[in-house]
Amino acid sequence: MLYFINKHSAPLLMVAGIIGFIFPNVSKPLFPALPFILFFLMLFTLLGIKQEQLIKQLMRGSV
Repeated sequence: MLYFINKHSAPLLMVAGIIGFIFPNVSKPLFPALPFILFFLMLFTLLGIKQEQLIKQLMRGSV
């Protein structure tokens, strides 16, 4: 499940944003839960990236 979320999170997030702008009444009930949703999306993103490779790239002078 984590692999699926990590692989498809960017397109799903864009689609969810577009749907939220087109149908604001549908997205309105989700506003109270939005901080939790964003937290877990960021957590899954951080878990899905190659952290060791990221740190090596950040330590270099030019990224």
